[in-house]
Amino acid sequence: MSSVDKQIVKETTESIRWCSGEKRFQVTIPWNKNKAELVNNYDQAYKILQNTERQFEKKPKLRETYVEKMQQYLKKNYIVKVHDGDRMNTKWLLPHFPVVNQLKETTKVRIVFDGSASYKNCSLDAIYQGPNLQQNLLKVLIRFRMNRIVIVCDIEEIFLQVEMKPEDRTYFRFLWRDNPRESPEIYEFQRVIFGGRASPFLAQFVARFNASRFQNEFPRAVETIEKSTYMDDSLYSVGLEEEAVELCNHLTHVWGEAGMVARKWLSNSAEVMEVIPLDKRAGNVEIKDSSSLPTSKTLGIVWDANTDMLRLKINIPKSVCGTKREFLRVVSSVFDPLGLVSPMLILAKVMMQELWMKKVEWDEKLEGKD
Repeated sequence: MSSVDKQIVKETTESIRWCSGEKRFQVTIPWNKNKAELVNNYDQAYKILQNTERQFEKKPKLRETYVEKMQQYLKKNYIVKVHDGDRMNTKWLLPHFPVVNQLKETTKVRIVFDGSASYKNCSLDAIYQGPNLQQNLLKVLIRFRMNRIVIVCDIEEIFLQVEMKPEDRTYFRFLWRDNPRESPEIYEFQRVIFGGRASPFLAQFVARFNASRFQNEFPRAVETIEKSTYMDDSLYSVGLEEEAVELCNHLTHVWGEAGMVARKWLSNSAEVMEVIPLDKRAGNVEIKDSSSLPTSKTLGIVWDANTDMLRLKINIPKSVCGTKREFLRVVSSVFDPLGLVSPMLILAKVMMQELWMKKVEWDEKLEGKD
């Protein structure tokens, strides 16, 4: 870590506290010296809100989902409406817009709060990113394949389970209205946002800080969180079904002590899946026998729990490789952190190298592409 990162960890360790009322941890945002330069960006935030509302006119279903998610945020106390008397204390407004991913099992529509938006050369880059506490993806996947019985879980809305100190919240406000004919209201986040510069660091810090309290009581669960968790996905493997069931229970407890919910559980053992409540299973699947185990995407790789095999999907368009640009797009689209298909990809990469040596232009039609 750099000296700045070490100082951020020190200050976060000293300032973190447990909120017994909310039953979760509260952290301080790691600001840098540019905080004082932030200006009122109301015009920018309002313009982006209007652009989003124009999308809603063409896609009423999207608007309905967006409004519903905002209501959920209010109900879960992630956000609160700012009273008129406090509106003048607004330091910054977060632009927001929808991102749709139909391939997701849950959360097909995500509200993105743009923490990187810039206005008059100011932005929330006034926040330090903090050190990278993420585990190495390759190591997590290798540990996932070490033993016979595998368990996988996802932490629900991990960033939003970490509370911000009250003095930081005025910088995390945004405009919203259910009805475009009304004046926009100002809402304020009480939790760490998805899209914040320091959010990955703060979420991982809280997860590890909480887990360390259970080192003696649940050592395997702590090891899973510290070494086999990649952001909000925990993956681990053990030798026996009984060990897997015990680990599921311990992980649920440890994550729960940080106010976080482990969900979307999946295992390659029907015996393990049967003890997991239906609403906590990946895809809410009913387990009849080992052949009814589902296929799931695990850290970007498709894992078939039924056959216990990893799969890589490569989508090759019909007009593939007509140009160097299209060829590179296909080769680069293969996500293979374990190097499982390197023997095949290397051929394509050698061909790409040859195109460079021949000085082929990006959009020039390739000869002999069949």
